[in-house]
Amino acid sequence: MLKLTGIFFSFIGYIVLYLSHSNQAILKQTLPKIWQYTGIFFSFIGLIFLLCSLSKLVAVLMWLAILTFVWSFLPFIPLFKRANS
Repeated sequence: MLKLTGIFFSFIGYIVLYLSHSNQAILKQTLPKIWQYTGIFFSFIGLIFLLCSLSKLVAVLMWLAILTFVWSFLPFIPLFKRANS
């Protein structure tokens, strides 16, 4: 259960970090600066949960894999939105 909580917090933190960046194209305007700090906080809370439930090497690898997954697919969401419109 702790692993799923760590994955969830990391996932949400990375999404919020992406949406608070000025080059994102999903929202019409970027999120305020406080959301960037919230995303960083959530991602590190997720890392702490992963470190508590897995070995250190696996936890860091999983944390970075989630980062790669989220930041690889989020930029393509506006393309799907335009294709459906």
